[in-house]
Amino acid sequence: MDVWCPKGCGMTVPKDEMPEHNCVVKVRELVLKMKEALDGQQQRMSYYCRELEMLQHYITGLTYTNSVVGNIGDQLDRYSLKQWRNGLRLARITNWGSIVSTPDIFLHMRIRDGLGASNCPWHFITKIPERCHEDRWPEGLANFENRRENHQSLVLYVLRILPITMTAKSCVVMLGCDNRHMPENLRPGIGMAIIFDDGVVESMA
Repeated sequence: MDVWCPKGCGMTVPKDEMPEHNCVVKVRELVLKMKEALDGQQQRMSYYCRELEMLQHYITGLTYTNSVVGNIGDQLDRYSLKQWRNGLRLARITNWGSIVSTPDIFLHMRIRDGLGASNCPWHFITKIPERCHEDRWPEGLANFENRRENHQSLVLYVLRILPITMTAKSCVVMLGCDNRHMPENLRPGIGMAIIFDDGVVESMA
């Protein structure tokens, strides 16, 4: 017959083994078992990520010679981005003037870290940060004058908050699948990231 340990460890122990039961030892054994299970899961995840990476490279290579495979690759990209975006909170910008148009390498790396931490599809963790500088943005955002000229249209963007650490600044991602309604000179392509000094708030819409 099992009984609850009266010493507070929360374990059930066969009644006849209770006199020899040591809470510290048993909890340590439980923690070790959990750690071994977690390590095993991480190894399996690493394996699957490597397999997925090889598959994506294969598909990318084939897109140059086979339009059908290229279309499949594009569909996979759109699907994986849509799945990922659902886990990000919607954002609203209250101060487009606080945009960081030329982020340094530190902020560039924080974007990569944020993408990784939010489970962004691995092959976009490089693509999206590459477009965090204004010289890679759509024409309508590419400089201060263009942003000011298109100011009234900027509120139409669908943006999502990207959690970044070790900085007081905020980051949003702008995905093509969210912004097909935007004018052509403001469409973000497949996706891009923008950093703001302030003015990023969560949107309930």
